[in-house]
Amino acid sequence: MTSAEAITEGRRKTARLSGNGKAVTQAKARRLNINLPEKTFQELERLAAESGRTMTDLVRVAISLAQVAIDEKDHGRKLAVIDQDGKLLKELVLSW
Repeated sequence: MTSAEAITEGRRKTARLSGNGKAVTQAKARRLNINLPEKTFQELERLAAESGRTMTDLVRVAISLAQVAIDEKDHGRKLAVIDQDGKLLKELVLSW
């Protein structure tokens, strides 16, 4: 994969060329060190192994899901898991 840097709207972005030659642009990454309880870290490792994703990818997904959950809670809505028949299986409840 080839990479090149470009300035877009005042922010530095990294453009990568995928295998098919199409550009994939990502915002420049920032590093964050976090401390997790051992059990949470092991769960993150397990999820990464089972899904074929990196732990970093899973943290990004978790942040995106948290953003959706918070936005919906702020609008008085709830997130739920329903089956194909529309039966409620689980409801995500934010206690904070």
